[in-house]
Order: sequence, then C-alpha cells, then structure tokens
Amino acid sequence: MAKPWLLGLLGLLALLLGGEMAWGAEPAAPPELQSQAAILIEARTGQVLAEKESRRRMEPASLTKIMTCLMAMEQAGPEERVVVTAEALQLMADASAIGLRERESLTMAEMLYAAMLPSANDAAAAVGIHLAGSSPAFAEEMAKRAEELGLTDTRFVNAHGLPAPGHYTTAYDLARITRAALDYPEFLQYAGAQRYLIPASQYNRSYGFSHLHRGLLPGSSYYDPRIIAGKTGWTGSAGSCLMTVAEQDGVRLIVIVLKADQGEVTGAAYADTKALLDYGFTAYRREELPLPSQGILATLEEGSEWQYYLTPEKETMAVMLPRELPSQGLSLAVTGLAEGSGRDAFRGRVEVRDRTGKTLLEAGEVPLQGEPMTVEPLGPAAVVYLPVQEAEPEPWQLAAASAFCAVLFLAAKRLYHRPPRGMLRKDGSFLWSFGPLHDIIGHQIISKGEGNEDAGDL
Repeated sequence: MAKPWLLGLLGLLALLLGGEMAWGAEPAAPPELQSQAAILIEARTGQVLAEKESRRRMEPASLTKIMTCLMAMEQAGPEERVVVTAEALQLMADASAIGLRERESLTMAEMLYAAMLPSANDAAAAVGIHLAGSSPAFAEEMAKRAEELGLTDTRFVNAHGLPAPGHYTTAYDLARITRAALDYPEFLQYAGAQRYLIPASQYNRSYGFSHLHRGLLPGSSYYDPRIIAGKTGWTGSAGSCLMTVAEQDGVRLIVIVLKADQGEVTGAAYADTKALLDYGFTAYRREELPLPSQGILATLEEGSEWQYYLTPEKETMAVMLPRELPSQGLSLAVTGLAEGSGRDAFRGRVEVRDRTGKTLLEAGEVPLQGEPMTVEPLGPAAVVYLPVQEAEPEPWQLAAASAFCAVLFLAAKRLYHRPPRGMLRKDGSFLWSFGPLHDIIGHQIISKGEGNEDAGDL
C-alpha cells in the first residue's frame, strides 16, 4: 500500500496539474427577456456578456441607420453640404421623415442628427445618395463595408431600414456596427442628443426635433441616467428594436434588442434593455490582466502575400470578469485574428484562462501590431489565419514539472536506502520486492531465471 508521505506528494502534483479554478459562488444568471433576439457587450473590447438568439437573421428596421451614420462619419466631413434629391423623397407612405424638400441642402452633421434622433428616413436616404450617387449604389457600398467589418449575417439594401426583400442583420452584427461607430466621438452627439434644432439658412428651412429613445429623456418613465446614446426602430414586420449605449463607473456597455413586441417601441424593449444593463453593471467587474508577450502569425493576401508576426499593442487588457470569479491564477491568451481584421487594423481574439490553461470565458478583442515578414506573388485578396505560435511554459507548468521530479527523486531515494526484500524460490532464484515501489505499481524483478515459466505460480 502506498505510504502517506507519497500520497500527499501525489495529491499536490495532481492539484498543480489538474486543479480547476474554483468559483466563489454560482455566477449570476442573465435575465429572462421578452425580445426575440438581444445581446449585451462591453463596448471597448466587444466582449459578449449576455445574448439571446444574437446570431439569428432578423429585420433591423431603423437600426440600419447606425451603419449609414458610420459610413457618413468615415467618408464625409460634418460641414459638407448634402443636397436633397427627388430620389431621397421616394419613401413608403407613413414613413417617418422631417419633411425635407427637393434641392434643399443641409450639412452632413444636420442630416445625421435628423436620421438618428427622430429617425428621419428622408435624411438617411439623402445621406446615402450623397455618398454613393444613388440608393442602389449606396446599398452596394453598405455590403462592402459589412464585409470589411466581418459581418457575415448582414445584408442591407437601403440606407434607412424600411422593409425590403433581403434586408437583414443580427443583434450581434448590430452591436459590432455600433462599436465601430463609437470610435468616432461625434457619434455620441448624433445618437445621444436629447433634442436638436437646425436653424434656417439660405439653403434650408428650420427643423427642430427630439430624440425618440425615451431612455435619454428626463421626465420619461423609461429615463435612465446611465444611457448616453441610442437608436430606435420599428416597422410592422420588424417589431420594436432598440440600440442603447450606457456608461457607469468607467464601463461602457452596448445593448441591442430586436422584435421586443409588436407595438411601437414601448415597454418590452425598454424593460429588456434595463434588465441587461443592470445585469452587466452588477454581475461583472472590470479588471486589468496582463497580455501574453508571444504573438500569432497571420497572412494577408492582396495581390502578393504579406505575412505578419503580430503582438498585442499593450501589456495589459481590461476585461469583464464575473464577480464570483477569483482573480488568482487567471491569464489571457490571444487565440487568433478577430473577424474583420485587415492590414489597417489587426485585432486578436482573447480568452481568459485559469492556471491549468482551461478557457473560462471569451474576453473580446485586443488591437495587435506587427510588421510584414515576407512578400511573395499570390492571387486575389484574402485573410488567412495561421495557428498560434507555441508559447513559453507558464509558471504553473514549471512548478508542476518540478513537483513531479521531486516525487520521483524522493521515491528513488527511499528505495536506494532500504534493504531489499524477497523470497527464495525452489529453483534457487530469488524474487526481489522493492518496498514502496512494489506497493505502488506491483512490479517484480527476478534476479536469475528470468522468463521462467514457473514465475506465474508464485
């Protein structure tokens, strides 16, 4: 039978090699939602904190305008004048609009306030036509931008989101579009102002309007002081849709809910949004963890092959951890390229792992940096992910290896100093037994007559 001292060492070794991270308590469960699809993410990293059917393709209604706003901020200046064309006014009956007139012109910023706050479809259409020349051409540009962002479940066929065959996206993709728009500080103005006035000029009439997102309006029963930006959406087929950006104690969250109910954006959409925000701000804590120094290999093919060795831009990353999860022994690992990465903006997927290397949760994305290593002729453009380079041993792995060597050394030392035990056999051979080693593994060694057929009789 194994000795107590040896069992203790083996138990310690098992703990080092196989022990799992212990949670202080059961993690808080995400709230039950009325919306058919929803998602909650941390805005800076894209870490998903809660979701429901978030990859399901659905109609986004006027949440489409978030993409229109993003592309306008990318391609035009805020003071650039946008002329209203007859095409921009060709909308379905009862579509929300501020009543723009043909040949009127507003600045790009004024158009975006109109598109985002009162959800003016005429303003969104005018922006798309201004950027691409026509509504169909802008739809093509939207498709290209969606592909660049890595949005595999998004297809927009107009700038405003009015019902159209083949117009769809997902809660997950809308959250990523919103996250990209937040890279532009002015987005918080376009989507976060409570009200806005466009003064009359020689180019336009005066227009005034308030935000339709009731979570931004003091005095509303849905007002939430944490909310800093939002976008409403509704059609008969899409139901109530809502995008919300909220901030508390330095943590910024994005919520998307789709088809919350069949009425115009009312109770269910706001109730689900509040429940998700409460969950995100109370069930998680923000914590800085060190990023690994080793990098990953990636290949970008753009007429010729560019191979990159990419490493994180920073030494640490702020991640959202469940409050029940202890910090001890946690580490981050970059596991590959994030969706939508390209030569102009490499990002890596990050996981939180325990001391054994087990993945506990996904932590979103981190910016990567690197230089091209090789250039060789190849075909059309594509991004190819190559496996992560082998990492250096973690400290816990070195400790486990040391403990294993200590176990073997102590066992061998006891065997060496202990007199052999055995028994004399009838044929004159001697059967040796080596104390603890014999007890542990039942191994027998015969001094002579090895291979004797009678050995099995003893």
